[in-house]
Amino acid sequence: MRDIINGFKAAEGDKLDFTGFDARPLTDAHDAFVFIGNAAFSANNTGELRFADGVLYGNLDDNIGADFEIQLTGVQSLQAADIIV
Repeated sequence: MRDIINGFKAAEGDKLDFTGFDARPLTDAHDAFVFIGNAAFSANNTGELRFADGVLYGNLDDNIGADFEIQLTGVQSLQAADIIV
C-alpha cells in the first residue's frame, strides 16, 4: 500500500517537505533524507529517497528495500530541488 498525491506540480512551486521526519530513526540524531534520484538504494545506507516510475520511495533502515512509497500521479520526473529535507 502506498500514499498517493494528486496534482503535484513542481513547475508551480510545489515541494515535498520531509523536514519533520527522521531519516535514520535508529540513531540519536535527527537525520535528514538524501535524495538519490533514480539510483538504487545503497546497501547498508539509511535515509535515502529515490524516485522511479512516478513513485517516491523512502528507505529508513539498512536493507535495500523501500519502507514507504508515495505515488505522485502524473509526475514523470522529480529533482532534488522539489524536495525539502
